[in-house]
Amino acid sequence: MFFYKEKKGEREMAHGESVLIRLGKENIITEVRRLCRDLQALGGEVKIPSRKDLKIFNDSQLVSMYTNFSMKLDAEEKKEKFLVKFSGDLVEKDSFYKMLKKEYADAILDIIPGAGMQTYELCKRKKIRFKIVGPPGFRRRKVFLKEDRKEIHEEGIRVQKIVREKLKQFGIKAEIIPLHFKTRNDYHTENGDLKAMSLAHNYDHVVVYTLQKKKPEVTKFRIKVIRFK
Repeated sequence: MFFYKEKKGEREMAHGESVLIRLGKENIITEVRRLCRDLQALGGEVKIPSRKDLKIFNDSQLVSMYTNFSMKLDAEEKKEKFLVKFSGDLVEKDSFYKMLKKEYADAILDIIPGAGMQTYELCKRKKIRFKIVGPPGFRRRKVFLKEDRKEIHEEGIRVQKIVREKLKQFGIKAEIIPLHFKTRNDYHTENGDLKAMSLAHNYDHVVVYTLQKKKPEVTKFRIKVIRFK
């Protein structure tokens, strides 16, 4: 059951507070909780109240609460969605996170942190054997031994932890999309640029930040590449 109609991009009450109140308290509570769930799904900072908690309010208060959450949901839905992939050599650069905070303050932000530099250093230090595979511009390391793949997986998790701490330090609200994952019998690493490409249809904009000059193959797709300085 919906208590509003769409008009010029804004939610408006169908016939004012009196109509909502006539629909009954239980129905209003249901709609308030639904709005909270929708808002939370879009990244809004809201806790979904229980039916018991909402029952202490009278009908007029619930209608005001509904209107407030509806306006917040409108604002969230108007935000653009960005997917930002960045290379491992930017993971610990404070200046990069300062830029993220400034540039994407009004956006819904998901990030893919790379760990290529860290993986390369690990392979060099531990003498891990690997082969470079994949098409130009989207290459990855094929590691031969399972125990070595596990070490690279753990390094990737360590990098994610650093990124999570940096996001918290700089007050950046973003969801991390991991490139390292574990199945029942093995450990796997995805190419960050390929991952960004595969998810591009879910976002308004996809941006790749790197310190290195990217191969031209990456820029053929709907991905903006920025060389961070």
